[in-house]
Amino acid sequence: MTSTGQDSTTTRQRRSRQNPQSPPQDSSVTSKRNIKKGAVPRSIPNLAEVKKKGKMKKLGQAMEEDLIVGLQGMDLNIEAEALAGTGLVLDEQLNEFHCLWDDSFPEGPERLHAIKEQLIQEGLLDRCVSFQARFAEKEELMLVHSLEYIDLMETTQYMNEGELRVLADTYDSVYLHPNSYSCACLASGSVLRLVDAVLGAEIRNGMAII
Repeated sequence: MTSTGQDSTTTRQRRSRQNPQSPPQDSSVTSKRNIKKGAVPRSIPNLAEVKKKGKMKKLGQAMEEDLIVGLQGMDLNIEAEALAGTGLVLDEQLNEFHCLWDDSFPEGPERLHAIKEQLIQEGLLDRCVSFQARFAEKEELMLVHSLEYIDLMETTQYMNEGELRVLADTYDSVYLHPNSYSCACLASGSVLRLVDAVLGAEIRNGMAII
């Protein structure tokens, strides 16, 4: 009996050595083995990311639709009449200011006269489409300048030479004249007049001699 039991035990031990049982496998180890070396694990997008992608897709579609509508509204007829002519604003009122205390100051009426004479000599003046100059409204000036600055420049119409010089010295390379404000408004309005003409397809381009 004792001998038989020992033989049985010895037999089981031999079988165990020949066919060892595999240890229990960890599921995390198995999943790691299934990922190829160098591969990036695929992340699952959250709800916020999905909504964001959806909004971007809708925005792209809306922009594409707007572009198509715009292209459909274009006149692609090559026989359509092309815009012709260069607009020109040249007003003698813009010569009514100069530096009262320095005759050699480069910004003076002579520069406008020189430009006009050159245009005449080249035969260009008659080839331009003439536009009437206009004064810029204060609301238009306020698109660029503060109301306080505009009001200050407006008061220069009533200053004497000494007051004008004191105020001009607070700026860099600027002189002031009693007509400076009105000429500045006329120059600004003239440019805006040409801009409106170009945008309104009245002319191809324009030049304001100011």
